[in-house]
Amino acid sequence: MSAPNTVTPAALPTAASIRAARERTKGQFIVTPTLHRPALSQFTGCEVFVKYENMQHTGAFKARGAIAKLTTLSDAQKKAGVVAMSAGNHAQGIAFHARRLGIPATIVMPRGTPFDKIRKTGDYGGKVVLEGDDFAEAAVAARRMAEERGLLLIHPYDDVEVISGQGVIGMEMLEAAPDLDAIVVPIGGGGLIAGIALAAREIKPEVEIVGIETELYPAMINSLARGNRPCGGATMAEGIALREVGGFLSRLSGTWSRKSSPLPKPTSSAASASTPLWRKRLQRVRVRHRSRRCWNTRSGSKAGKSASSSQAAISTPACCRRCSCAI
Repeated sequence: MSAPNTVTPAALPTAASIRAARERTKGQFIVTPTLHRPALSQFTGCEVFVKYENMQHTGAFKARGAIAKLTTLSDAQKKAGVVAMSAGNHAQGIAFHARRLGIPATIVMPRGTPFDKIRKTGDYGGKVVLEGDDFAEAAVAARRMAEERGLLLIHPYDDVEVISGQGVIGMEMLEAAPDLDAIVVPIGGGGLIAGIALAAREIKPEVEIVGIETELYPAMINSLARGNRPCGGATMAEGIALREVGGFLSRLSGTWSRKSSPLPKPTSSAASASTPLWRKRLQRVRVRHRSRRCWNTRSGSKAGKSASSSQAAISTPACCRRCSCAI
């Protein structure tokens, strides 16, 4: 039996698959607002807009990918049921929508998962199984269950339909704020940024996509630069603390990334004249926030090009001690 979620050229997500996911799931997720934030704009020197995915079903964007995948299942797959591995948001998204659709859902979570997340997943209708000490070990257990019980494995980020469902966020942001210069997205496994980048570049090819990951888990930088920076350690951003990005993100990054270096630290010398004003300002914000221990961004920002102001787009929750620009 072939391994689940094997990446093949014919199976890559596309802008067309994102549009199809949006049409197929219409009315089954919340179109969350993209709102201007004056305080963040004043603080960063950019016009910042926030995409409020914390208002989504189960409180996170992961519910979008869950329903996008579940609506593609055959009757036989629905009857057999699904299995997913997750320590939180993906688990709750699958459990929530699977119950709505009458699909049995087994969720494999690491043994150290906080009780509140386990309880919420169970409350949404998922059958929780605790296996392994971390995500990787839980993933092995989930794949074993899928093979032994004939269940469909739904990966949290390395799946065409999951990525397509989450990519709808990029379409909504540009519809709400069409003059974006940049969209800033946190990177864990990479499903969110892969989907947003595909959708956003289809609508507006010149928009810059900026990926943020913690310095303790530079998985995307390692992937792009073929590096071997160590990954590990305690971080407040546990939701994006992964040692490897997904295969789809690695394959797709060349189609939309322009840069593959960490966000440079500002120096006393003048910044390059070619550096966008919004990027210069965010570089300064990053270093100022190191002393405050956390840069907490929550979702979506907009950018308009003018001589007097700069606008950037900050997407989806990312809270970490130290941040790096991965793309």
